[in-house]
Amino acid sequence: MKPSSAWAALLLLVVVCAGDIALAAEPLPAEKLITLPRIPSTGSLLYSTDGQRVLLTDPGTLKWQATLGFPGWRGQYVLPKAKDLAYLTTSVWEYGHGKRTSFVEFWSVPTASPTGIRIEVPPRLAITGPIQAMAGLSADDKFLFLQNATPATSVTVVDLVAKRFAGEIPIPGCFGIYPSVTTPNKFTSLCGDGRIVTAVVDASGKSAKIERSGPIFNADEDPLFLSSVHDGDTFFFVSYKGSVYEVDTSGPSAHLAQKYSIVDGTEGGCKPTGEQVLAYAPEGKVMFVLMIPDAHEGDQDSFGKEVWAVDVKERRVLSRSTMASANGIAYAPLPTPALFANDNDAKALVRYAVDPKAGYSVRMDSRLVVSVGSRLEVR
Repeated sequence: MKPSSAWAALLLLVVVCAGDIALAAEPLPAEKLITLPRIPSTGSLLYSTDGQRVLLTDPGTLKWQATLGFPGWRGQYVLPKAKDLAYLTTSVWEYGHGKRTSFVEFWSVPTASPTGIRIEVPPRLAITGPIQAMAGLSADDKFLFLQNATPATSVTVVDLVAKRFAGEIPIPGCFGIYPSVTTPNKFTSLCGDGRIVTAVVDASGKSAKIERSGPIFNADEDPLFLSSVHDGDTFFFVSYKGSVYEVDTSGPSAHLAQKYSIVDGTEGGCKPTGEQVLAYAPEGKVMFVLMIPDAHEGDQDSFGKEVWAVDVKERRVLSRSTMASANGIAYAPLPTPALFANDNDAKALVRYAVDPKAGYSVRMDSRLVVSVGSRLEVR
């Protein structure tokens, strides 16, 4: 290139760059941020979490409403009968490590903000992803039960009326909290030896009477998922190999009311899978089970590709429906029945229409693209 041509090219580059800088220097219009006094929805809400926050969505329109929890939150959420409250458990570490502090925080759902009430509990809460069986409320909403693991297992009891830590109940070798819905102060837990422990907490929450069942399942041969659904004090569990365990917890100790397979004689090699693997439609006595086709050993933590509707009264499969890759489901009757699930592939929250006249089969209805995990609940 000749010197004159080089200088001309350089001059053109300077002019172009100057023009870009001038354009970049123009101020952007100011954004207007609006804080609403309360969430738009006044009806039922779908609660879901990606492990960092609790998302509130209108289940009818599938429109996002608000978020509970602070950045970095990792714990459990529990919903009392009062729809304007939510309890969030949290653990924090000084400087990100060292001393651990755990507490329960009260959140206002309509305003999506903390109420200012915080109860410190022993720093022994089980560190898991959001799992429904890690926390639960007594039948009268007086006590909040929280799963501990250090790795020794126990249950922290929080008095929500007095707003204080009440006590700690040892349940060695047992994990998961399943509160009675009819008897205040009572919960059950699954044990590694295949038994189920029943605890009845005293009025102060400081101690409990413990009863152990006889053998109910074989944790080595066919373990149970922690996920469960219930009809009154009858709890339904499903095993890794596809058996339903119907457990009566109404008495002093739990006992197995019925056990049956939902996969024997079926095609596709399906087995249950997922984290929140079960959902329940009480009006039809129908349980939904997440299933994975062509299942192999270890697939119990995979994502389901089918959902089966099981009539727990007749103890038979009513329908099999395909669905997007999911590891958590929740049911709600709403104006029209719906099943909600997380779509792992699309990173979305999905609503499926449920057809009771077609054996509670499901079909894709609507989708909201948002990060969401397996813990889902409609309230």
